Amino acid sequence: MSHRLALSRTGGFPRCVAALGLRVSGSWLRVACVATACLFAGRSACLAPASAQEASGSPAPSGSSEASGAEAEPRLIDRTPFDRLTLKPQAGGETIDVQPLELPGGPGSTQYPAAGILKIYRIIEPSIPYEINWSDVARIDQYAGLILAEAERQTANGDMASAFEDLAFLHRYYPTWPGLDRASQNHLWKDAGTAFSGGRAEEALPILWALYDLNSEYPRLANAVQVISDRRISQLIEQKDFAQARATVDMLDKAFANLSLSNLPEWRNKFAAAAAKEVTAAKRAIAARDFEAARLALTRAHDVWPDAEGMAELFREIQQTAPEIRVGVANLGSLPVDDKLPAWTSVRIAGLVRPRLTQLVDFSAEGGVYASAWGDLAESADGKTTIFTFNRRAIELGVTPAAASLALLRRADPDSAHYDADFAAFLNTLSVKDGSRLEIAWKRPHIRPAALLQAPLGDLQRSQRGPLAYQAQQRDLSEAQAVRYRRDSPTSDGAASPAIVERLMDDDEQAMTALAEGAVDVIERVPPWQLQRVRSLPDVSVGEYRLPTVHVLYLSPDNPLLEMREFRRAICYGIDREQIVRDLLLGGANIPGFRTLSGPFSAGVGMGDPVGYAYDEQLAPRPYQPRLARVLAGVAREAVRKIAERDAAPPASSEQAPDEQQSSPESDAGKDQGASDEEAPAPLRLLHSADPLARLACQSIKLQLAGVGVPIELVEYAPDGFGEDIEFDIAYLELNVGDPIISA
Repeated sequence: MSHRLALSRTGGFPRCVAALGLRVSGSWLRVACVATACLFAGRSACLAPASAQEASGSPAPSGSSEASGAEAEPRLIDRTPFDRLTLKPQAGGETIDVQPLELPGGPGSTQYPAAGILKIYRIIEPSIPYEINWSDVARIDQYAGLILAEAERQTANGDMASAFEDLAFLHRYYPTWPGLDRASQNHLWKDAGTAFSGGRAEEALPILWALYDLNSEYPRLANAVQVISDRRISQLIEQKDFAQARATVDMLDKAFANLSLSNLPEWRNKFAAAAAKEVTAAKRAIAARDFEAARLALTRAHDVWPDAEGMAELFREIQQTAPEIRVGVANLGSLPVDDKLPAWTSVRIAGLVRPRLTQLVDFSAEGGVYASAWGDLAESADGKTTIFTFNRRAIELGVTPAAASLALLRRADPDSAHYDADFAAFLNTLSVKDGSRLEIAWKRPHIRPAALLQAPLGDLQRSQRGPLAYQAQQRDLSEAQAVRYRRDSPTSDGAASPAIVERLMDDDEQAMTALAEGAVDVIERVPPWQLQRVRSLPDVSVGEYRLPTVHVLYLSPDNPLLEMREFRRAICYGIDREQIVRDLLLGGANIPGFRTLSGPFSAGVGMGDPVGYAYDEQLAPRPYQPRLARVLAGVAREAVRKIAERDAAPPASSEQAPDEQQSSPESDAGKDQGASDEEAPAPLRLLHSADPLARLACQSIKLQLAGVGVPIELVEYAPDGFGEDIEFDIAYLELNVGDPIISA
């Protein structure tokens, strides 16, 4: 008995099977007994036994009207791999999704046997085998071929992102699929054209590079690279980013080595000509002894073309006549928070513009070590007398015992603007001996009496400036934000004092590039993630500051919420400080000195570092507990709300009737409704500097506090120091905490 006749006895479902040219392998009777229906929809044909489908809970086919109405069809790359089989019209002409097939001709083959049987497993019935005559097969679209066709349609329709995902999927799992390279090349060509037409030449060049890697002989590729690179280089020159413009030319030369790009030599000639013009201008300025103009011209020449002929010799000539030290900095001014706080930028600048009589130079087991560039310090055996012997250079510059004694007396005068209460509490008498020695008698011994003598030298002459003090001269130097510091006093050997020029760097990458190219001589600090890179630079040495800085959050006293102890604890518990330091700032590396603290004093680099003598290692930092932080923040807000309601409520009148003093049910209901409709808390403004480390840490703090119900708005202070006073709730500060004996 034939399968066609046998199946026709069971009604609709077998007739469908016969019409499709399919037959069930094995016992047809067992399958026919449970078959009740055949569902067709769109291009797919579902021949599932209804009762079996219901028992297994299998979903309706993707092509059915029920499925399409419920949810969008998933992307091909998100589906389990399958092949799509299409029957000839005489066999029903339907399309069926089946489990992947092994075709006789290999992947992507379109040559099928003229006769024989093909065994298939349909996607909706993976456990039931079916057989079909090869002669009834019109075509078989394999999974990778379906994705490739979809990617080509998306490319043609301009859906470049979706097409890229499909092609990337194929390159990962089906890298040798026929036609993949051709489709990828066409996609990259059109994607580059789309980016260029949209004004994104910086995106188009990397796309063409990828196309070049696939096929360096792609038609019109060289012409496209030249047109797009000309646009990109011109954009960089307009932005005054000459370093990136040169880097683009060098990159193109290496990336497209097999292409004849005639525009690259032309650009190099333009760079060299522009630099030569600036070198000529520098020579004229040197002849006129206008060294500042000459330096600016050479700086511009270096920016355009570092290898300009004669530039290095002119730099050396100017450096000998008018020396200068160029320092790359992240900020030119401190945050407008509290002038009394030892912020890093303020401390850095103060060393130039306000030199002191004595200063902290190191740490020992007994505490801070103080010294003076103006003489020698000695103490009596009982610690009640300090003897300051001034050297000859100090006396020549006006830093004399008499001037110092008058300045110190003003620091002990309560009516003086220079009054220092701590110094006044210890000072007993001052006496000048032999014209070069000053003896200071103390009322009682001080553990570090030299620390009390850190008076600005400007106080000695009743002026804001003192001997060897630098003065800020100008900003906006050579079209770049910078500050020049200069002093009139010569160095100890009689040579002219070098000018100090602080140049503002946009980010740490720009600072590293400027250092590598010689645009700056010094970088004030190197972020931890750049240490390995900067140590690998030739002729560059990395030093360490003796006194580490401490990063803290400063809370504004103007926000009543921040006055609540519960809320301050919530901030501590809501920030994973250990994770920020370990994973974000250090990238998992272990660098001594970088750690979380439980107090405002430095812990030093190691256990034996005397810098950390005031830090209590027994007091552990608060752990990261986001749940507790959320609860504490809610408690603090509720307390502030109740205080505000109490302060805003009018005083109850004694003449008011008792029934009037009681709130009505309607008002109580209104209060309950208001409580239920609680508004989201207003974000706290977190002020931070443009320093890359501070910026990165504050971005992480914002995300972590938002997770515990404390929204944060980041406010970056102008790095040029010209920003106006900014309202803030919290400020991220980097403090240069000195000797704890004095600072505390």
